Amino acid sequence: MTGNVKSLLIPKIQMKHPQSKPNIYGALMIVLVSALTALNNSITHGLPKDINTMQVVFFKSIVGLFILVFLNIRTLNKLYKTNIIQWHAFKGLMGMLGNITWVIALRHIPIATASGLSMTSALFTALGGWLIFKEPFKKTVLWCLFTGFIGALIIINLNGNLFTIYTLFPLASAFAFSASSLTIKRLAKNDSSRTTLFYLLLFMSLFSIPATVINWVTLNYAEILTLCIIGVFFALSQLCLIQAYTYAEASFISSFKYIRFPMNILAGLLFFSEVPGFSTVLGGVMIISASAYLVAFDKTRKRKK
Repeated sequence: MTGNVKSLLIPKIQMKHPQSKPNIYGALMIVLVSALTALNNSITHGLPKDINTMQVVFFKSIVGLFILVFLNIRTLNKLYKTNIIQWHAFKGLMGMLGNITWVIALRHIPIATASGLSMTSALFTALGGWLIFKEPFKKTVLWCLFTGFIGALIIINLNGNLFTIYTLFPLASAFAFSASSLTIKRLAKNDSSRTTLFYLLLFMSLFSIPATVINWVTLNYAEILTLCIIGVFFALSQLCLIQAYTYAEASFISSFKYIRFPMNILAGLLFFSEVPGFSTVLGGVMIISASAYLVAFDKTRKRKK
């Protein structure tokens, strides 16, 4: 019975991946992650304004945690085994802050605008790698960061009629998510990706409880179901991401993650009739170009080691 339910939650992800073409399988998983994320962003974007943001984050993390525990119930002792709980706690805190600012952004600005600005996380991660881990930092990398952040300023359009304070929230979210991502370098040395995901969801849930309780708003059944769906989609996207990087070469699938930008544009257009402005598209392309070059530079650097 348990196996049947699991197969419904993750439709043959492990059983049918093409062993002979792992990179293609990984790329498909990344595309699926982008689709799930775009759907989740659309659902969040359309939530009633009276639902508190902390409730969204709490349901998103706790439902995801329940799904992950259920799928790993037979190996639960391996799932929570770690010797670096403090790093997991920090990652969970940054993950919670990133999700709070992301949800706030999605509920106040167009999906395409939020999505374009969120891609600056790669720029923050590159900057953090240089400042914290003393990674090589050539002039070309500096120009990439400059180009990417200029792209962000073009999207924000400080002097434009559409600018609001909420336009800055995707940047705050990107910064928090990049801080969370930088911990992977330490976590990956000791723990599996599923253990890292377990503690991410666990600490996100724990850290969000106080503010959720204080700001609790009574929900009807439809709203509870909607928040649970957000949690399910979030968990599935994270599990698909693990699948992608487990079976495929990171260097091959890294470029496929940029498909999330056009997918989010399409979602905003289909579900909310949001037509992105020229500045959003131009800024997004500049950020993607800068991020793609940083990925290529990192691959070259690692190949020379």
